Amino acid sequence: MSCVTTGAAHGTHLVVTSAAAHRITALSDDHLLHAACNRNATGKQLDALFTTVEPRPPRHILEALATNPHTSPHLLARIADATPAPPGGWHRHGTELLYLKHVATRLDTPTATLATLMTHTDPGIRQLVADNPHLPPDLLFAAATTDPDPSVRRYAAGNTRATPALLRAASTDPAWEVRAVVAYARDTPTDIVIRLAADTNSSVVTGIAMRSGLPEELILTLSKHRSYHVRAAIARNWSTPEHVLRRLAQSRVPAVALRAEETRPSRLHRYANTLPEPQRTHALLLIDAGFPGWSSDLATTMSTPPATDTTGTPRHCHSRARTR
Repeated sequence: MSCVTTGAAHGTHLVVTSAAAHRITALSDDHLLHAACNRNATGKQLDALFTTVEPRPPRHILEALATNPHTSPHLLARIADATPAPPGGWHRHGTELLYLKHVATRLDTPTATLATLMTHTDPGIRQLVADNPHLPPDLLFAAATTDPDPSVRRYAAGNTRATPALLRAASTDPAWEVRAVVAYARDTPTDIVIRLAADTNSSVVTGIAMRSGLPEELILTLSKHRSYHVRAAIARNWSTPEHVLRRLAQSRVPAVALRAEETRPSRLHRYANTLPEPQRTHALLLIDAGFPGWSSDLATTMSTPPATDTTGTPRHCHSRARTR
């Protein structure tokens, strides 16, 4: 029984048990939660809703407001500064700071709020702030160079707004995972790329080997690296010259040989599709036939129209075409 009916001289009284009170509270929370999640609500309505749950707003209400796209930047700042109520029966372990994580990732979170969250004791919060592309350059540089947690510095180095100066500073980080991000970053200065190619950690060098447009001398050096992970990355790099791919395709390490064999036709198909007709058709048939007689001058070989017989099929592809 959720309630008890008792007789009285002047009427009937309802005595609400604790279980019923809990359910009434749950119904009230559900109403507030639906209102906080309402994507049709205006910013003023969400501001008013937040006022009704102060001074100790429930965490699930904060989470709903933090994810609502109509929540104003001013309200996001209030959510970040709020002191939430103790977790109730709805609470799931590990979600205590989920509302703050949503605030940290939003692009419209005020700069002052991001700066405050950057000092949070939880590194997971600081990671998300460091990854926010709207983080001001000074805060981003500080996160990449001074944060005590290497995972936060790694996120900052991988931020899309990381400048060459930030990447240069992060390239000397004692944590290899930070240097690995710098190795693969698009705006890393050339001299830093050359220096990281000689890094003692193979994961860092692998990041360098995955970059496009590497100098041929550096590709040759990395193709003979002691780590097969680095050699496999060179084998997958479309900047790798053909003669290097041929050598890597003969590797005794399956991971290296297979990557080289996969890169050759993929790169050739991309090149062939840039040619005008009839060179394009000729090149695709040549690749499909296994491209016998690999040439160091790949462009010249593939751009030259082949001798054809009366069927119009290149002679070196004729046997393959008949088997279809």
